[in-house]
Amino acid sequence: MSIEGWQALRRRVLEDADLQAILWRHADWGAFEAALAALGAPEAPCPWIRAPISDHAVLNSRPAGPHWAPADLDLMTGRGVQWIYCGGERPVEPFFSMDTWRWSQRPLNAFLQAHASFVPDPDPPPPVVGLVFHLSRCGSTLVGQMLRAACPDLLVLLESRAIGKAARHLPWAPIDAGRRVEQLRYMAKTLYEGCGAPPGGLVIKAEGTALYDLDVYLQAFPGTPWIVIHRDPAEILASHQREPAPEATQGVLEFAPPPSLDFQMSSTLSPESYAAHVLAALCEAATEGLEKPGSLGRLVGYADIVAWTMQALPCHFALSLPSDAEARMSAMADRDAKFPQTAFIDDSREKRRLADTAEIACAARIVQPAYQALLGAGA
Repeated sequence: MSIEGWQALRRRVLEDADLQAILWRHADWGAFEAALAALGAPEAPCPWIRAPISDHAVLNSRPAGPHWAPADLDLMTGRGVQWIYCGGERPVEPFFSMDTWRWSQRPLNAFLQAHASFVPDPDPPPPVVGLVFHLSRCGSTLVGQMLRAACPDLLVLLESRAIGKAARHLPWAPIDAGRRVEQLRYMAKTLYEGCGAPPGGLVIKAEGTALYDLDVYLQAFPGTPWIVIHRDPAEILASHQREPAPEATQGVLEFAPPPSLDFQMSSTLSPESYAAHVLAALCEAATEGLEKPGSLGRLVGYADIVAWTMQALPCHFALSLPSDAEARMSAMADRDAKFPQTAFIDDSREKRRLADTAEIACAARIVQPAYQALLGAGA
């Protein structure tokens, strides 16, 4: 049978939530293919299964059924939202992209490969109870992991690509702020619903440059408390030097350069100086948000994040915690947030050693005025 037979079967599954749930149970390829055969699949091998293809199922709206989550957002090629079936599972990995990769390995997602155009949703946004922003490399992943450990009824999203791209402003692909607010609400809502809509609500830990778009987040989720986590800029820059982050690297089209630079100017800078300009811009954006009248933002230092997360953050985010929450948080704090199977090893001394090099010390001076202003705003 031609490929049309396989495409018809794929459409049938995309439109039937019960079939999706049945097929999701088959993690083994042999069992999955047998289940497809029972549904009348052609005898010939599926032309795209077990291998990535360009023949995605492009839909007019999200697939049928409650257990779909947006894995990514592609506004430049017209594919729109990349949907992934998660079976109602909660994300558990240090970064949401690791969860989506794990789900993508299931046969059902390899078979369906669904994309859909973004359609504004008139429904209210999900119950976002807190927003976590950061200057990068300063402990925000640990905060998210501690909240997950403490609050079984809370969904904690750690740097969802779909959420980050929905809010992000890119000069070469401009989208007005109102549209970005709509996109952000939609991504958060569908992620919350797709991952089971837990009764405790949703905490979003944003990506590294999200502070550039702080106003979009606060318009999307008005009245939501938020925090900014900071660290000595020299230590952050030392971390970027050792392992550069995409948002602090020149020429990465997915991220705009800081407002003070354009591509031509940024190309003349050293990697350390470019990262310093990014960090300074994040400090300035955070300061502006904290200084607004009635701001619900709080500034939290790297050295204080464990104690602050255990003692002050639950109150700030109005979380209802179980009686053993503190013990759960404390146990998580002893683990490496990005590699939870290993114990935490404090690398501050090594970062301080790197921070004392001439390149880092010079770059850190670029950040200092903005960083001191941030500390003043958070005092």
